[in-house]
Amino acid sequence: MNTRLALVALVALVASVSLTGCGGDPSLAPAPSSSTPTPTASPTPTPPPLPAAATKRTPAGAKAFLRHFFKAMVFAGDTGDTSYFRTLFNERCVGCAGIADGIDGAYAKGGYFRGGEWIPVKMATYGFDGDRFPVDVTLTTKPQKYVRQKGGRVHVSKPEPAETHFFELTWAGKTWHVSGLDERQ
Repeated sequence: MNTRLALVALVALVASVSLTGCGGDPSLAPAPSSSTPTPTASPTPTPPPLPAAATKRTPAGAKAFLRHFFKAMVFAGDTGDTSYFRTLFNERCVGCAGIADGIDGAYAKGGYFRGGEWIPVKMATYGFDGDRFPVDVTLTTKPQKYVRQKGGRVHVSKPEPAETHFFELTWAGKTWHVSGLDERQ
């Protein structure tokens, strides 16, 4: 008999002897409480809200949008839900689609991502070219833990030193979209 079962049996025996010894009616004893806690619903994670500054067709608006894009990318990785992240880039951003597809693929196989935030330390803008707006972003990354598939090896990336990436943003009426992402050499 395992220890837990023996303990439950002992508690039941002591309770019945105590009730009988006091002359109480065992049928009036309160029912034993369940030892299984009632599950509570976990709040559904929501993507980071788009800051008002990120909706402005200005250099400051473009920078605010990119900071938001980085937060949305981490949200996608941490939750496996890339739907919101995908609304922030258009079909021309092959690198963006590759990031989202990688997240989807890992979660579909039971894997996951945690962390890996991109932190901009400097942003250089070059003005509008029609509705396109180029931005060089020097950024660092925080460590990331990921598993590519269920039962797979846990990978931990180290923080990366600052490196510069080129982003092309496109103004689409009322909001920005990332239309290009490349690493500068």
